Amino acid sequence: YVQVPVNLAHGEDMIYTFAQKFHGKNLIGTYPLQAYVKVAGDTVTYNDQLAFAKNLTAERIDTVDLSVSLLYPRTYNKTSDSVAVRIKNRGNIAASNFNVDYTVNGITYPGGFVTASIAVGDSLDWSMTNKFSTTEDSIILKAYVSHIADINRMNDTVTAKLYAKNQDLQISSIDLPSSKFSNANMNTVTVKIKNIGVQNVLAGEAIPVSYTFGTQTYGPELYTAGLAAGTEVTYTFKTKFAGNCTLTKTTLKARTMVVGDVNVGNDEKSVDLDPIVIDVAVGAFDKLTYDSTGANVLKVNFTNNGGDTIYNLPVHYKIGSGSDVNDTIPVLAPGATKLFSFAQTFTNASGGSIDVTVWITSYTCDADQSNDIKVVTIKSTGISDLLSESNYLNQNYPNPAMGTTKVDYGLVKGGNIKFYVFNALGQMTYIEQGYRESGDHTITLDVSAYSSGVYYYTLEVGGQRLTKRMVVNK
Repeated sequence: YVQVPVNLAHGEDMIYTFAQKFHGKNLIGTYPLQAYVKVAGDTVTYNDQLAFAKNLTAERIDTVDLSVSLLYPRTYNKTSDSVAVRIKNRGNIAASNFNVDYTVNGITYPGGFVTASIAVGDSLDWSMTNKFSTTEDSIILKAYVSHIADINRMNDTVTAKLYAKNQDLQISSIDLPSSKFSNANMNTVTVKIKNIGVQNVLAGEAIPVSYTFGTQTYGPELYTAGLAAGTEVTYTFKTKFAGNCTLTKTTLKARTMVVGDVNVGNDEKSVDLDPIVIDVAVGAFDKLTYDSTGANVLKVNFTNNGGDTIYNLPVHYKIGSGSDVNDTIPVLAPGATKLFSFAQTFTNASGGSIDVTVWITSYTCDADQSNDIKVVTIKSTGISDLLSESNYLNQNYPNPAMGTTKVDYGLVKGGNIKFYVFNALGQMTYIEQGYRESGDHTITLDVSAYSSGVYYYTLEVGGQRLTKRMVVNK
């Protein structure tokens, strides 16, 4: 109310402008404006109050109105934990350049300065730049935004009472690999994670897990699907590990890595794994003859003596001192023997006997590479499918020999044989004899106790004597 110090004659009107202006108080919409007169002794008062003939509609003004809600934590680690909030722009202009902070039991932690622009109606998830720590079992956490032009301070702060985590998580078992690891293929690790605490791990909360094979650590990876107290879940690591070519046991350890775990002594599980032995070998040739009048397909048996499936095994052959011919066996199962046909054929129009060398490229972690190569002499017949008509004795392989070496021989028909080895002085160092069936045979010689030097081995069968020279090199 104001006093109007003027005289107003009967029947006169006057225009009066109030010195005190009004503020819209950020109201948006239409509102009435009312004016009053109050004169002592006024005998007719019904017309002293007058509503303005037209309601007033607020003009639009640019406003900033930011609200904040808590994303995490919902429970906290006493040693260290992070705070994140969601900031929503409820005003009618984009908002940027403001502070976000929080307090824990009254202690202020700077949360950072937001320079990103938040469009009208959009939200921004913001992780505070500083973590907090406390010794308290419960806290009052307040997070707030501070924008200089914010018109509504009522929604600038979020307050939550939180409780400390009381979690106890462990690796309860290692399911894969259970007892052996592969040196030929990548190994998958599958474990069970168990929550043996009294507090649920909520969906979205991370359980870090990792594993170590030998000295190499993989992870951590995060399991985030939640885990209720007293339950367990199977988790398969995304990262696989390669074998280490060892022939001895290697330890695999898996662990949980939750910050604030009340019992870290039970976080880890370990298992000692044996290697799956890899041993691939060149076996017998399908035929010991070739057709000098045309193209020949070389067919050779390859054997997987190991316990693991072999994929993409590189194999080769060459005729005499000719060029290498490369090929690949797609898959060879454990214990299997495969008669493999090389894609590239060979010819030898001159005929006669030729040496064919077949070998496997040094395969990773092959336990016995002495059987990865074989040299066989094959004879020309002019007829591609005619069988050999004479006995044969092939060169030992490997040659020179160190530990063991193999000698292949073939018999046209069954009979008594005598096979023996003698040194350069004529002293016999090995003998083997008895009846043998027709076909291909292999003798494995242990020369680990032999002195370095030149040796000779002889096959006697049916009045025929075949001799070859070998070298032992220590």
